Amino acid sequence: MKLLLFNLATDIKDPFLGFTTKWINALAKKYESIDVITMQAGCIDVRGNVSVYSVGKESGYSELRRFFEFYRILFRLLYKNKYDGCFSHMMPLFSAMAGPILLIKKIPLVTWYAHRQLTLKLKLAYFFSKHVVSINKGAFPYKHDKFIELGHGIDSDYFSFNERDFLKNEILVVGRISPIKDPLTLIEAMDMLKKGGAIVNVTWAGSCPSGGEEFEDKVKNKVNELGLGGQIHLAGNVYGDDLVSLYHESSVHINLCPDGALDKAVLEAFNCGCPSLYCNKNFESTTGEMHSELFFECKNARGLAEKITEFFRLEINEKREIAQFLRSNTEKMHSLEKVSEKISLLLGNESSQ
Repeated sequence: MKLLLFNLATDIKDPFLGFTTKWINALAKKYESIDVITMQAGCIDVRGNVSVYSVGKESGYSELRRFFEFYRILFRLLYKNKYDGCFSHMMPLFSAMAGPILLIKKIPLVTWYAHRQLTLKLKLAYFFSKHVVSINKGAFPYKHDKFIELGHGIDSDYFSFNERDFLKNEILVVGRISPIKDPLTLIEAMDMLKKGGAIVNVTWAGSCPSGGEEFEDKVKNKVNELGLGGQIHLAGNVYGDDLVSLYHESSVHINLCPDGALDKAVLEAFNCGCPSLYCNKNFESTTGEMHSELFFECKNARGLAEKITEFFRLEINEKREIAQFLRSNTEKMHSLEKVSEKISLLLGNESSQ
C-alpha cells in the first residue's frame, strides 16, 4: 500500500504544525511508502519509508511558482507510483487542485480540515473528497454528509501521564495571545482572586500571531494596570519537552476558547495528568461525568474565578481521580494511534485493522 499525502508544513520544529510529523510517522507504520507534498519544509524527521517534496514556500517562491511546482511534483509522482489513497491535512487548496486528477485515476481522497473559515477551495475540496474528517462537527464549517468525526490525534507516549502532588496553585494556559483565546477574561478572574486573598500564579505559554501586536499590548497593559505582573507570567512560545514539563508541573490548565473545535492543548493537558477548566461545551463528550467540575461560561470572569477556587479546594485524592479519569478517556478517544488507524481504513487500507 502506497499513500500520497498533502501537508501544510512539514517541520518538526514548527511551533504550530510540528505535530504533523508525528501524524506522518504514525501513518508510515501502516503503509509500504508515503510521498508527502508540502507547502513548506523545514527540519525533516520522518521514517525511512517517507519522502518529502516541497513546493517551495520556505524558499520564498511566489504563489504562481508554487502552483506550477505542485503540479510538476504531483504528475512526476503519479507517473512513477500507483497510490492506494491520498490524505490531505489542512490543505484544501491541494485537495481542490489535485481533486479532478485523483478522481480520474480513482485514487480516494480524504481531507482533514479543522477551522472556522469556509472558503471556495474548501467547498471544492469537499466535492472531490471521498470523506472529509476533523476533530468533531464543531471543527468543520460546511456540509456533513461526507463528514466523519475522528478525534484529535494526540501522541499519548509523548504527552505522558505524570502524577503530581497538586500542592501548588499553579495555573497553565497554552495558546497564542489572541482575542479567541480570551486572555482578558482570565486577567479579570485573576484580579478577583487576588482581591479575595488567593495566591495563584499563571503561566501563559504562547505569543501573539503576526499582526496581533496591538492586542498583545492591550493584554500586557491590563496585567500591569491591575498589578498582576508578579502573578501572570507571559512566557512566549514554549515547545517540545519544555511544554510537556509545563503540563507536568502545573496543577490545572485553563482554556477560554468558545464552542467549536476541541483545542488540542486541553487534550494534551489531560494526557499529562493536568485537569483543564474549559468553556467549550464540546469537551463534554470527552470529560463525561466530570464535565460539571470543569466547565465554566465563556467570558464570565466571576464564574471562572469561582471554578478555580472550587478546584483548588478539592481534596488531593479527588484531583488525582479526575486526572486519571481524563487521561483514560482522552487516550480512548483521541490517541494518535487510533486516529491514524481510522484514516488508513477510510482510504481502504484493510491491512491496518
